[in-house]
Amino acid sequence: MNLEDLNFAYITTALLSQNTFAGAILVTDYKGFPLEFKYTDPVVPTKIQQVLYGSELENYIKLDVICDNLVSEISVEVLAICVQDEYLLNYKTDIPVIRLSQTNTSALEDQKYNKIKDNEYLIQTSALTSPIRMQLAEHYSIDNIDKLISPILQSGSYVDICEPFNRISKTLELVVAQNA
Repeated sequence: MNLEDLNFAYITTALLSQNTFAGAILVTDYKGFPLEFKYTDPVVPTKIQQVLYGSELENYIKLDVICDNLVSEISVEVLAICVQDEYLLNYKTDIPVIRLSQTNTSALEDQKYNKIKDNEYLIQTSALTSPIRMQLAEHYSIDNIDKLISPILQSGSYVDICEPFNRISKTLELVVAQNA
């Protein structure tokens, strides 16, 4: 795969107040440089939505309102949608949805990745750091996991693949503060 085609989308959602939500998506290239940034205006469910969706209201807003809106707005092709919130793995799209997180695990010796359970892997992106944990959405199956892990390894040789989560969260906080 050509390095210029290695784009990743990072999505985050935030609970701003008791019933106000927002979200953002950051698309980066293989070096972590921003290609696109989109965010939602605050989403406040109506009283009727609160009653109709009940305990599933937050999930509905995160997945069906925020994620759908943000993913439909990106104009760059992405290899994967990266999330931190485990619940966002439930987002259904043709693009692989993966949860990335830092670990404190010892470096993997003589291997670049290790399957630790179904749809979950440790990936050694740098010899100097602990491997990252990658979880695939359960509804997503991949015949050749190397098609997903290899680009992550390539990108990981340039940038901390989890670092964009910090930038997107801080940027969303700034946007919300400016619009308050």
